[in-house]
Amino acid sequence: MPAYFARNIKNYGQTLLPYHVALVVFITATVGGTYKELNFLTNNMGPLTLTKIAMPTSNATMDLEVFGRKYLDYIVKLGVESPLTYVHHSMPFAKDWPILLSGEGLTAVFEVPDAHELINLEKESIYTPSLLIPVEQQIDLSNLNNINYLISNIYSFHAEFSGLATKVMELWDFEQLASQKLTIDTNGKGPQVLIFHTHASSESFVGGLSIVELGEVLAQLIEDVLGLEVLHVTNVFDSPSRTGAYDRMDPIMQNIVDQNPTIQFAIDLHRDAVSGDTHIVGDLNGEDTAKIMFVNGITMRPNANDELVSLQYLPNNYLKENLAFSLQMYLQGKTYYPDIMRKIYLMPYRYSTHMVPYSLLVEVGFQTNTGDEAINALEPIVNMLANVFDLN
Repeated sequence: MPAYFARNIKNYGQTLLPYHVALVVFITATVGGTYKELNFLTNNMGPLTLTKIAMPTSNATMDLEVFGRKYLDYIVKLGVESPLTYVHHSMPFAKDWPILLSGEGLTAVFEVPDAHELINLEKESIYTPSLLIPVEQQIDLSNLNNINYLISNIYSFHAEFSGLATKVMELWDFEQLASQKLTIDTNGKGPQVLIFHTHASSESFVGGLSIVELGEVLAQLIEDVLGLEVLHVTNVFDSPSRTGAYDRMDPIMQNIVDQNPTIQFAIDLHRDAVSGDTHIVGDLNGEDTAKIMFVNGITMRPNANDELVSLQYLPNNYLKENLAFSLQMYLQGKTYYPDIMRKIYLMPYRYSTHMVPYSLLVEVGFQTNTGDEAINALEPIVNMLANVFDLN
């Protein structure tokens, strides 16, 4: 009999045990992740979920149905990520382990209108383009209050806004944003422009040019071409990890802004990421040039009922000015440099655009672009700034 049990235990360990362990890891990751997500969405009211489940008659904010729906959403989200997601969600300390998976991953599952819109500002946004880059079109300003036109031609959306793009577009008058007069005071004694990098240490280009070095070139161009004084902050906020970089950046940059009241606009300069060795460029007067994307965090997320809810703990009193700034920059870019412009990307959170009315988060190129291709994109950015603020 002992031999029988030993044999069964051995067979269990060789056959079923790995699957059971994987199941436990999966359940731990998804239930834990769902709880954190709901706790985040309800401003730390997640414990009331357990109260509601234990006492159905209570007036807690969330119940088992809400938790179940969010849990299913969470599983779907994990389902399109790497299998390592399960490990990293259940064991965050394993993120730095050298675990490698073979295979090409999941490709061409979703129909993405722009081949490079998937971006996560807290980590490298790795994805596999599966569609051809669409033919660039000139902007028809008469269509700026046509929601379908905005969605098709100007804006792209984070996955959390899936199915909610129309609701998001209904929040603002884009014709008014495009026509709003943007002016800056160039007479103050002190820097008028702030450039910084939330991901200063983790973004670079082929050949070794870092995002900070690219920022130095941009600062010099702005000073030489526009005659504005630039404060280029090179502090590192993404060490030891990109996660939490925006939290570390916020108090330091806010203090810098407070100490330099002459600052008129701010640029958080980034570099995006693409999977594998995909090389994406646009044509600028016959030169390969890194593409440009502006990003807006709108400080809103959908709740369990797909209602857009403001993130009260991440206020941005300058959101409308941010949107006007990025839209007018984009329109200038599409007018003069259509082949290097990507759609404006709308994200749920706030990121770094709340300290100065005219704040811009800019993604220049990908890790597969050369330093020269990235530098080629800077003169167009400076010319867009000149046109938007009438500095010609």
